[in-house]
Amino acid sequence: MGKTHIAVALAVAACRAGYSIYFTSVDDMVRNLRTTEAAGRLTSKLGSYLRPALLVVDEVDYQPLERAEANLVFQVISKRYERARSS
Repeated sequence: MGKTHIAVALAVAACRAGYSIYFTSVDDMVRNLRTTEAAGRLTSKLGSYLRPALLVVDEVDYQPLERAEANLVFQVISKRYERARSS
């Protein structure tokens, strides 16, 4: 069983348990974040990755990230971590 299949299975189990889920690839997430950042709406888009109880980011190891892209991914992870700690 591959990593994506495991991630999907965990997401389905979490959904069945009543948790909200957001499933995306790192490539799609970075593309969306860069687009909204250029449009001045980054905070709004970050919220869509912060709201769900479970965020599944797939295909992390397929393509290297540029420094700015890695920073955007880090912002999502960091903000989710901060939110979880304050709960």
